[in-house]
Order: sequence, then structure tokens, then C-alpha cells
Amino acid sequence: MITETGWNSASIAILFNSSCYSSLIYSDPSFESAYLNFLIYSGYLGSFEMISWWSDRDLISSSVLNNCPPQATPPNFSECKGDQWCMAVNTARTQTPPGWSPAFAELAFKAFGSMGLRNYDGTAKSEDMTLWNRFLKLP
Repeated sequence: MITETGWNSASIAILFNSSCYSSLIYSDPSFESAYLNFLIYSGYLGSFEMISWWSDRDLISSSVLNNCPPQATPPNFSECKGDQWCMAVNTARTQTPPGWSPAFAELAFKAFGSMGLRNYDGTAKSEDMTLWNRFLKLP
């Protein structure tokens, strides 16, 4: 059984020590598809009882992934000038679990937010959905 797995479908940038590291983690849709393909075939050959992909749909817009919103001050994040994604990234940066740096929290927010089988707008990532649906039909 494999649960809560996935792969981000776009490159990720994070803010660390006031510098933006763009494409810190490189990825594109082919990386996500390759991992999904490996995972499903391995699960099928290994007779896994279940494979649970992280999310049906990306939880954040891909436009957020490879840019670094400015560091903003809670609670109103006025430096974001009303940009909801800027506020969301800054919320992740400021509400970190114990032991997490703001940069790691931003990385986790972006990575887990881009592991869907569909894009944020709901359109299917065609290669991924085709493979996923093909294996869903197996007995």
C-alpha cells in the first residue's frame, strides 16, 4: 500500500535569506508523469492493495510556484497589496510547525500544492489522467 504520494508538476522557487532561488527544485509535467508511471506499474507488478495519489487537483495555481512573493508582515500582509497567493505563501512562511524554517514551509506549501492529477483550474493533466484511469479499470 502506498498513500499520499505525488510529484510536483512545475519548478519551485523559494525565498531564503531575502534572496529568491528560482527553479530551486526543477520539475515539469513529464517528471510527474514518469513518477506516476513508475509508481503504478510497480504497484501493479507488486500486487499492492492500494495506491493513493496526493490530490486529484493542484491545490495552488502554477503561477505561484516559480516566483517569490515579497516577505510580508502578518496579520494583514500589507506588502502583498491584496494578492491572495502572496498572502497564502506568507501565511505558510509565518505559521511553521516546530523546527521548520520559513523557506522550508514555503517549499512544502508549493510542492504539495502542485501534485494533482488535474491542474488548479480542473483541467486534466492528460498523460497522468489517462494512465490513472487505465489502471483504475483493472480488476
